Amino acid sequence: MKIVKSYQVTGLDYDADRWELYQMGGSANAAAALNNSFMTAVNAGKDRDGVEAAVWQTMDKYSKFGAWDTEPRGVLGDLIDAVFGEVER
Repeated sequence: MKIVKSYQVTGLDYDADRWELYQMGGSANAAAALNNSFMTAVNAGKDRDGVEAAVWQTMDKYSKFGAWDTEPRGVLGDLIDAVFGEVER
C-alpha cells in the first residue's frame, strides 16, 4: 500500500523583512518571487527536498538581496516544516 499526501499553499505573503532580506530597492520583488516559488513548488506536489531545491534556485537568483544568506534559508526551513512537519536536522 502506498499513501500519498498532497499539500496546497495559498496566500503566502512574506515581505522582505519576514524573509530577512537586505532592505534595498527591489527587495519587495525578491520576497514576492520567494513566496511564489515556494507556493508553486508545494502546489506542484514536490516533496520536502524538491521544494527546498526549487526555492534555492530562486534564492540564488536573488542573492544580491541576501536571499542566499543563512537567515532566509532558515525561514525557508521553517516554512517547509510547517507544510511537511518538523524533522530532526
